[in-house]
Parts: sequence; structure tokens; C-alpha cells
Amino acid sequence: MALRGEVGPHFRDRSWAYAYKTSTLREDGSLVDILHEFYIPVLERSESYDRVAGYFTSSSLAAASQGYSAFTAHGGRMRLIVGADMDPRDVAAVLSGEEARLERHLESELEGTWPEDVSRGIELLAWMVSQGFLELRVAFRLHGKTSEPLPFESQEDGYVHEKWALFRDKAGHRILASGSLNESKTALVHNAENLTIDCDWWEGPSADRIGDHQKDFDALWEDRHPHFRVLTLPEAVHRKLVRMGERVRIPREVDGTPRKIPPKPTPEEWLAFKVVQMAPKMPGGLWVGMETAPVSPWPHQEVVARRLIENWPSSFMLCDEVGLGKTIEAGLALRSLILSGVVKRVLVASPAGLTRQWHREMATKFYLPFRRGIASPVKKHELLFPDHKWVQADNLFEPDLCILSTGLLVREERLPELSQAEPFDVVLLDEAHYARRKDPNTENSCRSDPSYGRLYRTLQENLGEKAEALWLATATPVQMDWIEAYDLFRLCERVGAFGESPSLVRAYYEALGKLGRNEPLKTPEWELLKRAIERIQEEDPWLWNYLRNGIIQGRVKTILEDWLQENRTPRKADYAFIRRLLFAAAPLSRVMLRHTRKLLELYKAKGQLRENLAIRKILPIPRIVFTSDEQTVYDGLQEYCQELARKIEESGTESERRASLGFYLSFLRQRCSSSFYALQESLKRRKQKVERTLLALGVPPEETDDFNPEEQDQDTEDNPLDKVLENRSPEDLQWECRAISEILGLLETLTGIPSKTKELLKQLDGRRNGSRIKQTVLFTRYLDTLNDLLRTLQRQAPEMRLGVYSGQYCAYYDESRGKIASTDPEDVKKRFLRGEVDVLLCTDAAAEGLNLQTADLLVNYDLPWNPMKVEQRVGRIDRIGQRHEEIFVLNLCMLDSVEEVIYGRLLNRLQIAQEMTGSIPFSLLPLIEEDFDAYAAGKITQNKLEELAKERMERQKRQIEAMEVPPEELYDFYQKLSKQRRSDALPVTLESIWSLLANCQYLRELGCEIVPGTDGHVLRLAGIPGIPKGSCLTGDRETFEKGVPGLDSVLHLATYLDPVFDRLVEAVLEAAKPPVSVETLVLEGYRPVEALVVKTEEGERLVTGLADLKGLRLVDEKPDEEKRRTFEIEIKARLKEIEGNVAAYERPIHNRIMKINETTAKTQRWLEWFVAYSYLESLAMVGVADDDLFAGVVPSIDQRLAEKSVIHVIDMETEPLKRMSEVFFELDIPELGQRATIAVPAILCKAGLDSACREAEALLKDYKKNEITVKLVKERLRRRFSAERVL
Repeated sequence: MALRGEVGPHFRDRSWAYAYKTSTLREDGSLVDILHEFYIPVLERSESYDRVAGYFTSSSLAAASQGYSAFTAHGGRMRLIVGADMDPRDVAAVLSGEEARLERHLESELEGTWPEDVSRGIELLAWMVSQGFLELRVAFRLHGKTSEPLPFESQEDGYVHEKWALFRDKAGHRILASGSLNESKTALVHNAENLTIDCDWWEGPSADRIGDHQKDFDALWEDRHPHFRVLTLPEAVHRKLVRMGERVRIPREVDGTPRKIPPKPTPEEWLAFKVVQMAPKMPGGLWVGMETAPVSPWPHQEVVARRLIENWPSSFMLCDEVGLGKTIEAGLALRSLILSGVVKRVLVASPAGLTRQWHREMATKFYLPFRRGIASPVKKHELLFPDHKWVQADNLFEPDLCILSTGLLVREERLPELSQAEPFDVVLLDEAHYARRKDPNTENSCRSDPSYGRLYRTLQENLGEKAEALWLATATPVQMDWIEAYDLFRLCERVGAFGESPSLVRAYYEALGKLGRNEPLKTPEWELLKRAIERIQEEDPWLWNYLRNGIIQGRVKTILEDWLQENRTPRKADYAFIRRLLFAAAPLSRVMLRHTRKLLELYKAKGQLRENLAIRKILPIPRIVFTSDEQTVYDGLQEYCQELARKIEESGTESERRASLGFYLSFLRQRCSSSFYALQESLKRRKQKVERTLLALGVPPEETDDFNPEEQDQDTEDNPLDKVLENRSPEDLQWECRAISEILGLLETLTGIPSKTKELLKQLDGRRNGSRIKQTVLFTRYLDTLNDLLRTLQRQAPEMRLGVYSGQYCAYYDESRGKIASTDPEDVKKRFLRGEVDVLLCTDAAAEGLNLQTADLLVNYDLPWNPMKVEQRVGRIDRIGQRHEEIFVLNLCMLDSVEEVIYGRLLNRLQIAQEMTGSIPFSLLPLIEEDFDAYAAGKITQNKLEELAKERMERQKRQIEAMEVPPEELYDFYQKLSKQRRSDALPVTLESIWSLLANCQYLRELGCEIVPGTDGHVLRLAGIPGIPKGSCLTGDRETFEKGVPGLDSVLHLATYLDPVFDRLVEAVLEAAKPPVSVETLVLEGYRPVEALVVKTEEGERLVTGLADLKGLRLVDEKPDEEKRRTFEIEIKARLKEIEGNVAAYERPIHNRIMKINETTAKTQRWLEWFVAYSYLESLAMVGVADDDLFAGVVPSIDQRLAEKSVIHVIDMETEPLKRMSEVFFELDIPELGQRATIAVPAILCKAGLDSACREAEALLKDYKKNEITVKLVKERLRRRFSAERVL
């Protein structure tokens, strides 16, 4: 879509002469026609017109009317100051209060017989007054010092009265016309006038001159000028002009040119367009944004968008699989919330390589004017919609709609800006799995004291305070262990006791897993599940209502009532029914919205998804072997890496530097696996740094050329490559410089085409069809590799239709010029989709979110050491709507390389072991970059890596199965919800808006017409002020997306925020005065709510949508005030009926619910500390001593807890327990006594023990493991629960 700003004619679209003189002869002998060459063109483009004229005489008034016909056609407004040619004694009398003298004088000037041209001018001016386009004021000349009346043209006090005219267009540009402005009868007859022109965009003094004249005019108009007294036109004279104007049927210019009076919308048409304009603020308007969006959601996307809209300001995790459209879901919800006035400020934070993609998607798919912030070299924001421009920034968080990279977000220097910024209504974090603990313990993560990364800490400690709602988007909430999903889950805060107890979450899913396997549950497990269901009603009534409408029906409702009210535990025959509810009500399901491809396959099978779902096939990795010269380079790099690691290790440097070394070596190995050219460029830059460090005597340089944050996944702030240079000896650095030089020397000896590129050429050659190649997408991680490939492919096949899509630039092969031409991202994408590009070279940094469904082959020229990145690449062609039945993935890597072992051999073995059919998604490969590093460095064998991967995959499979609602159950659930939605709740739809436009008589009278050959789907606009003639609109999404061949204009969608559509609605409403029979109702509420009260032939009517206008005929009377008050009550009732279940509708209730969740979570955390402490205290009676090592007693405690359902904790303090409120576990506390033996569910005791283990691990910061005793842990637990009093 073309994004554009100014619409309609404006001053700068025409060239203006410096002067217009009627005495000027053209080459053809004709004279300049000031009326048609200046007045009419300038007034056609003017929004306002200020003029200081001569006397209030017939000829002067007629002269001042020139060009009005063009001016009034688009609603321009004029202010005119004229002088009164009266004797100074009469002026004195007028100024002393004798207004009758002024009336008689001015009325006399409007009487008599005039020449035809003067008559036409007076009629035009009078018509202007009668229509409200013109306001007249009368000026009297005064002595600047004595204030005595003077003749109007007098220069007695040294003041020279000038005449001038000021024009302003809608863009704010101004033109000044000054000079003779001759207003005599002779001048008018002969069109005699000399004008000097100034434009405020010209260089020189023009802008200042215009500013001075504007100040003078404003002073005159407001009667602040020392040389004049300015009065409003006497009422009698005004009435006379109005009467004269009302008799004018067709106003004409002084030369007889008729004014074409534009048609006006009927009152009913005006009302319909007013409804369209107001619709997002009407009852039901909450959903108008998503219903009228340029993209049409798939069924699951609509469900997610609605939940986000209806549950704001609640937080959610958006966890659909790759390619299922998380961006679409978020965009639809944001568009609705913003248009309806619920939400104003939104921050989208994503990895740097995705910020541009988010920016484009928000602009092109939702018409949301986000600003993308960058901090280097200076702070500024980029705007794409409605115009592309950059603006300087004082605070990166200042815009209401803001996109920033997570790398910027976590920097310390940004936190003061964040604290100063206004709070955000929504903060959306993309790729949220990067907000995580540093090392998830996959053995027993509930007992691991989390050490969170910087992004997570920023989210929790800083952004959490600034966000009404957090939306956490990730396709892989579980990468290594379920605890990663839990860490995100707890940030959502609407999860009750589960938010501070990973043990409780684990216990819930363990019980749910048993149900799924039809295994019997113990009584405490049933009690846990039951309590969780009961708490939802208090902690999330909106979720409960959601479940009640979709799941708690029929048999499920009966089983649930028996269980909750009669305490009858579900029987085995009931498991399938109750499991459906327990899945949907599970802790993660409260906030995690996740859908898989299997659900879409179900929609496809049921005929509810038209788009194609292709079958993915991963091709065998070709056998690519190093040449002897390439092997020498590879071996040289390995030797350099091993020796550098040895030297750094022997130096005994701090752990931070060793970590930086690991990063650097991994970086080099990945550059080498990408291409030798990428390695060469990296080593060249590295050598320069080492040499500069030597010169600086050990101080590392400031340049960070080789470190590209867009290629990093972590929340890195500093350049880790520089750490490897710190505190190195000169001898050490000299060795490194020599070693790098040797490798560079070996690289220089490489000639010909690299082995991997030869294989690529072979594969592409096999896809040739004549001069063309079947469309292929190629990915590489590095821009250096892409550029090297581009040069090689151009040399080997100069006419190959190549395209480039990278973070630095985009380009395509221009066949007409026979070379690569630069372009923008949107253009190269469209060229590829149109089939004009055969091979598209992409980098990871730019290609996230691309939809390239016309290609059937994706080539991974290199393979990132993060399997999720590979999955995201494949997702560019493995899209819903793929045009091919099968798509193929080809991975290119060298034989025996890290990538070939892991992505080739290991992936195949895992697929066989898991008995999977089809190609296993790369995202299911349970390895992280550290595993690749370990294997590359020889720290782990191939067999050990395979064992590790199998173990993780099995655990991951169990965890995901327990957390994901089966797609069949989701489908049934969504079908029920869909049937319950009221289509009549929407004030407008895209279809009803289009019906209004296509059938509007007023638009047809203006010259708008349906474009032939478009099946009635395209309307060509004409006669709309502010919109270029020929602009086209459609209300059909498919037509908009595909375009119309041969259409000579940009096609716009008839929806909100499209600049042409919005201007069209405004123009229709400006074309006529609001009917007196229409009044607006505005209600105070959780969002601005509006409706219309109208007086019709049948009486008053309330209008809350286009459907209310059927058969309506307005009368020219105001609605009754009493009826208006009645309708206020009705509109409140209608709003409650339609939006009463929206979380934000009763904000105090939402705030109270959030407080309940907060209290429940804190109470659970406190209770786990307290139970753990009390239980450890009670174990003294069975021989557990304070000086026993804590780690030594944990296994025996675990065994005790596993054997019992209830633990009787002896001698517990009861007073603190009595003060607890909002508890998950309801303990039986005796009323009397301060201590008692309390029956504690084993599940709670286990959670307490996990909590104690986390506290013990936290003690490792100050103690060694063999120093942590039971006493130390008890003391820490006591400090914890004593410091945090229960509520």
C-alpha cells in the first residue's frame, strides 16, 4: 500500500509568479488575466483568505469578490476589512455611538444601478455572506497620536495604508498578495491590477514579510491597531446582504464565469456518514477495529484477538506456533482498542532485527502510526504511516505508539527515560522467551533459585510498573524446560497462588497428566484440581464466564456441579469430560493463548479454512567436502581457537572474560561455517583491533565494527568481543596478530568458487526452466556472506533474476537496465510474490515475518546454532496459504561439521526415536547454542549429545502434552463461542460501509463511479476536496490484497485510519451543515461512548449503528429533551448488554480482582516458607539436627512426603495462620491456643520443601554447599516469612 500524507490541491503543487501585472504582454500579445491566472487558482487551494480592501463601495466590494466561486466550492472561510468613505465628523458621531449614520451610509452603497460586472461581484459577495463563507468588518482611520478621525487615505500622521490579501492552504502554507489591488470601477472593467507575490516556502524575506502582514491583519481584525478603529458590520446592513444573497441562484464571477454549486448530501446521507465516523465509539464499537482491518483473521486469530480486547487490561502470553500469526492477533487487538478509545499508549519491544518488521506490519496491515526508536548516532524516531519521515527525540519512550529493540530497552542509560515516560496501556514483548533465567535447571527446576537475565529483570522491575497489560509473544515458551514458560506466566499476575509457586503448577499438571492417561488420582490431587477451579471464579471471573459459555455445558456442567457442590469426585467414565475443563482452566491456560498447526488442519478438514496447508519435506543434506586448501584454512582456524582458549585459561582471568572468549570463538566458528569470505572479513577487523590495542598499550579500542546486535539473540548491552582484548600482555597480543595474519594468508590462497557455493549452483541449475529458475528463497545469517553470494551468482549467471532482502539494503535485478537496482523492502517482497524475482537472498536480521508463499524451496546456506532461528526461516515459505502442495528445505553444510552432525544425523535419529511421521520441526530440536559450542569445542561427544537431546525431547514432549489443550477440544470450544457471538452488536462492518459508499447518490453526483470490470468492488473518487481525482477505494479485502490490473491509481481500503477513506468521510460531513434533527449523546464510562438521537417522521429514535437507519426519514426539528434523557438510560443499558462482560467495563472490579490475585500469590509464597520452616523444626523429633547438612536430609524428606497424602506438622504456630486471607490451601486451624499440630496436604509440604531448596541454593552466594546446614536454611526461611507479613 502506498502511504501518503497531504491529500488534495495545495499551494506547492503549482508554480507562482513573483508578480502579476495586467500591463504585462505575453509573447502572443495577450494580457495577463489576474482573475483566472491568480485569484481562482490560489483560492481553489485556500482554506482561509484574509483581505484588507479599500472602501465599502460597490466596485470595491465587487473587486474583492474575485475568485470566490473557487474558494467556496470546498468550504473556505474569508475575513474582509473595508473602509468607510465618510466625513470625519460623521465618523466621530459613529464612534460615539450613532450607529444609524453608519447604517445609512453603507446601505446607500448597496443601492442603485451598477454595471453588469459590478452587479455580479456584489451578488457573489452577498451570496458568500448569506452562506456563512464571509465575515465583513468596517474600519475607520484615526490619527495615530490624537485618535482623531481622518480621511481613510490620509497620511497626515505618517502612516501609509496598504491593501493586501493573505491566503492559507490546508497544509499551513501561506501566500501574500500586495500591491495596487486597484478597486476603482475602471480597474474592475479593464481587469487592471498589479500584484506582488510572496510565498512562505521561498528563500529570502518572504516568510518574514508574510508573518508581519498576518500580525497586522490580526491586530486590525481584533481592533488593536493604533491607526484604525474596526467595527462589526451593522446588523441591518448584514441582513440586507443576506437578503441579496438569498436571491442569487447561480453566483458568477465578475467576468460572468458561473460558480458550479456542488451537490450536498441529503440529511439521511449525512447521518449515515456520521454513524460511520462515530462507530468505533458507539456501543459494540470495541470490535470495529478488528472487524474492519485490512487483514481477515483465521478462526484462531479471531479468538485470540477477542480475548485480548475483551480482557484488557489483563496480561497474556501469545504462544501460537511459528507461522500462525501472533503479529496479526496483536495488531487486530491493538487496532480495536486504539480506535475505540480504550487504549492510547502502546510499546512494542522486539529483538533489533524484528523492529522494522513490526513497524511495517503495524503500518501496512493495521494502519497504526507507530514510531520506531533508535539511539545511534542520535536519538530519533522513524515514522512509516501516513508518511515516511524521521524526527528527533528527547525521550525514546515518548510516542504514544512506540517500537523499540529489546537491546535498547535493557540499557541502564534508558531506564531514567522509561521512568520519566507516561505509563503504557499495553507493553508487547516479542520473542519473549529471551526474557528468562540464565540457566534453567532441567533436573528439578522448582528447586533452582532463579538468576534472571537483564531483559527479564527489566520487564519485572521497570516495565511492569509502567504497563497496564503485558502481552508476551513467543512461539517457544518451553525451549529447555517448563519452568521457562512458568517464568513468563508469573509476570501476568492474574494467576492467583500459582504465580508464586512453581511447585503448585507442577503438581496441577502432574495430576492432569494422570487424567490424560486415565490413571486414578489420589484424594489430595482431586482436592488440588477442585480448589484451582473454585479459585478461578474469584481470581478471574472473565475467564470463568468464557469457560461457562464454551465448556461448562451439558455433561461437563452436571459433573462439575456434583463435584463442587456435592463433593462427588468425578468417576473414571467422567474423565474425558472433566479433563476438557481442567485443561482449559489449567494455570497456564489462564494466560497462555497457544494454537498449533494441528488445529488449523482440523479447520481445513472441516471446510472452515480455505487456505492451503503444505506438507514440509527436509531434503537430505548433500555431501559437501572441503578441498585441501579449504581444509587447511579450517584447521588453521581450529588451531587459533584452541591456542587462544589455552592462553586465556592459563592467564587465570575472571569468569566474565572467559565467557567473552567463548562468545568470540563461537562467533568465529559460525562465521567460518557460513562462508570463508565472512570469516576473512571478521579476521581482518579483529586484526585491526588487536593492532590498535597494542598501540594503546592494552586499552581496547572503542570501535565495535564486527559486533552486530541485530545478529544476537541475548539481551547483550556491551560488545563482548572487546572483553577478550582487555588486560592482555603485549607478547600475547603479538602472537594473536601473527596467528590471524597466517589464517588471512591461507584465505588469500583460496581461488575459484567455494565448495558449498558450487553445490548451491548445482541445486539452482537443477531448478531451471529455460531462462528462469523455479522460485527459491536462500537464507544466511551474515550480510558479508550474502554480498559474496550475490557477487558470485552475478558472475556465474549475469541475467539471473536475483533479489536481496537484508537489514542493510534491498535490491532486485532490473531486467531493463541489466543490473541490480536498489529498492525498499515492500517493493522487493511484492516483486517476488509477482514472480519477477527467482532467487531471493535474505538475512535473518531482516526477514522475520516475511510471507513468501510462492516459493517451494528454502535453502539454508548456513545454519544458526539456535534451532528456533532455522524454524523461523522455514516459516517464511511454510505458511498457511502456500501455493504449492509440498515445500522443501535444503540445508547446506560441510561434511562432519557441527551443523551436519546436529541438523543432519542427530535430527534424523531423533525422528526415528520419536516415531514421528513427516519432517520434525526444527523448533523441537531440544538444543541451545551452548550445546553447539560444547560439541564444537570437543567438550561433549556426539553420542552424549544425542543422549542429552533424546532425554530433553522426551521430557519436553510430556510437558507440552500436559500444557496444551488438545486441538479437537479447542475446535469444539471455539465453535460454541462463535455461535454465541452477536453479529448485530457491531455498529458497522466492512460490508455495510462499502454498501453505503457504493450506493451513495451524493457521491455519484460528485462524479464518483464504480470502476468497470471490478465486479462492483472498486469506487473511483471525484470531486472530493482534499482527495486527488481518480483515487480508488474498495471494501473487499481480496481485491485490496491482489490489486486490480491496469488500475491507474493507488487502491485504498474503505476502512478507518486509511487517509483517503478518513478524508472522504470528513469531506461528506463538511459538505453540509449538521441537520438540526441530529444530536450527539456522549457518555462517561470505561471508554468514550457516543450515540446519536434523531428526530424522524415517526418521532425520536436512538441510532447506534447503520442498521438503525433503515427506512429512517429525518424532519427539520430538534429532538425532544425529555426523550434525550430517556435515550441516555437506554444507551447505558445497551452498552452493558453488549460490553458488560468486558474486563475494563467495571474498572474498580478489575482492580479488586487483581488485588485478590496479588494477595493470594503473596499468601502462598509466605505459607510455603512458613510450612517449610515449621516442618523442618518438627523433624528434630525424628532425629534431624540443626547442624546436619541440608542437602543430606532432603532425600529422606522427599521419601516421607511421597508416602503420605497429609503431613501432620507438630507444634506449628497458629496465630500467623489465622491472619491469612485469600488462601489456596484451607487449613484446619484451632481457634484456641498459639501452637497446634496441623494437618498439611503433602502437596503443600512438597511446595514448602522446594521453596526451602531454592533458599538453600541462594545461600551458595555466601557459603559452600558443604557449609549449608538445616539451621542456616531455617534461619533464612524465618527471616523471609517474618519480613513479609501475611495480609
